[in-house]
Amino acid sequence: AEAERLREIVDRTPEPPPDRQNTPPSDMNETTPARLLVSVMVADGDLRQGEQRFVDGWLAREGHPSLDPRDMRVWRPQELGPVPDAATAERLLEACVHLAHLDRERDGSEWKVILAFARAWGVSEERVRQWDREYDRRYSTGMTRLWRTLTHLVRPR
Repeated sequence: AEAERLREIVDRTPEPPPDRQNTPPSDMNETTPARLLVSVMVADGDLRQGEQRFVDGWLAREGHPSLDPRDMRVWRPQELGPVPDAATAERLLEACVHLAHLDRERDGSEWKVILAFARAWGVSEERVRQWDREYDRRYSTGMTRLWRTLTHLVRPR
């Protein structure tokens, strides 16, 4: 049932605008998108099939090379070479936030990876938090939101 639900979510992922399909930017390494996404995917220590399908589908739709199994680890921003242009950096980071929410619960370790790349690539934390709120509303259940609210009341940050 969980696998079917994740498959439905991935299948509903919108197609990128036509001008972005099959046009990988030339100012970044071709492995950057896959390595960034895999960093978020494995950061929480769980490898889920739905997340793998999302990554594979996103890379294919965007015209990027697929993930090399040898790259299955968390990468640091400085390991990925040149910083992508601003529009590409935002597109990649939004995909990461989307990926982090697929399982309906964004993990703290996934969030740390996303914020590290946002800082390194010059994407504002507020922009990343905006995507986080959007995808949280899209994927979290009422019970999850209630639990989070109660937790914050008892243990404010």
